[in-house]
Amino acid sequence: MSSRNPAEYSNDARAHWEKTIAAWDANRHGGDKTALSWIERHSRLSPETIKYRYDVALAHLARHARDKRVVEIGCGPGRLSEKIIEAGARTYRGYDIAENAITLAQDGIAQSAFKDRIGFECADASSLPAITGDIVFSIGFLSWLTAEQIDRVFAVSEGLDFLHTITVRSYGYRQFLKWLHHLSEGPERYRVIYHNIGDIRAVAAKHGWPRLYVYRHRVLSPNVYVSSLPFPDTLGPQDIL
Repeated sequence: MSSRNPAEYSNDARAHWEKTIAAWDANRHGGDKTALSWIERHSRLSPETIKYRYDVALAHLARHARDKRVVEIGCGPGRLSEKIIEAGARTYRGYDIAENAITLAQDGIAQSAFKDRIGFECADASSLPAITGDIVFSIGFLSWLTAEQIDRVFAVSEGLDFLHTITVRSYGYRQFLKWLHHLSEGPERYRVIYHNIGDIRAVAAKHGWPRLYVYRHRVLSPNVYVSSLPFPDTLGPQDIL
């Protein structure tokens, strides 16, 4: 996996998400994309991909999280918090590096009937406390982390079942545009890090999970889901490593 100085990562990440989280979330959920350049609009994940990432997570959690304490890392504005409670979870707690994201998330559940079962907290991957719960999940979060950061996420959630997406290297039109966009930003810009499934499997095994379930789908690409728990059969074939 790619390696990077954790202190530099933490500073870059916080500044990036404090500045962009509101627009990032809105642009990916039907918002106005005219503020983005042509290459940014066409290199980003499609709305279909983003929706399907959420659908897979909810299908998986609906099967495994009933009466469980669910924790999301990199929760952003907490779009899934109420839906996870509705799917049967006992409680939900979300962590995010950006205080702006936590504010948006808290505002979003202010009138919710489930607000007493939902909580949010600001923390980055280097300062995450030992996580108390039953299942930890993230959507897109590991794709921004160094190898050291990913190892820490598994360490602080050791013993908890997990569901995460990673970004794997792929080749195609959108990937080419993303490469051009990164090239134009310069080499120091904070950006997605590509990982491979074998490395994630090794980290999971190190922290007590020798078996890894892997779910791929053309709509998810270049994302892949990995989990300690089997994916619902309704989603289609999965790999067991």
